Amino acid sequence: MRSTSRMRKLCGIFSSENYRQAYTNSPTLPIMVAVFSSDESLFLAKVSALAAVIILVPVALGIYTQKHLVHGLTGGAIK
Repeated sequence: MRSTSRMRKLCGIFSSENYRQAYTNSPTLPIMVAVFSSDESLFLAKVSALAAVIILVPVALGIYTQKHLVHGLTGGAIK
């Protein structure tokens, strides 16, 4: 697989949240975290759980695609 197609897939994965939010009427993930704070209290357990889920997906994708991304980028630069 060529490096340009790998980069295209990676950009598509990372921008899928923007497309989902644009075509549906649902809030983005940072807005959902902000909902858990109110004038009276902050639901720290819910905020922490949602933040962990938000961080987990990009980190897992980064670890998974790191080898292929570096291989594709260096292969395209050397060629």
